Amino acid sequence: MDMREYQDWVSRFYKERNWYAYNPFIRANFLCEKVGELAQAIRKMEIGRDRPDEPVSNPEENLLHIREELGDVLDNLFIIADIVV
Repeated sequence: MDMREYQDWVSRFYKERNWYAYNPFIRANFLCEKVGELAQAIRKMEIGRDRPDEPVSNPEENLLHIREELGDVLDNLFIIADIVV
């Protein structure tokens, strides 16, 4: 799947669930939340855990979590771009 196909898929996926109706301000807040979750996932990969009281995590799980959060960030960027253009 190329970037355009992915953007079209994101648009359909979010519209089918009525998640597309939020204005750019609210969507920007969702983006900030997702960027924070991405930063948390990266920190967990770098130091092996998110908090000192957690066990060290599996590197493959960490990479999967980072990929998921990157996808969420990208989804929100696509939606914002589609809303404001």
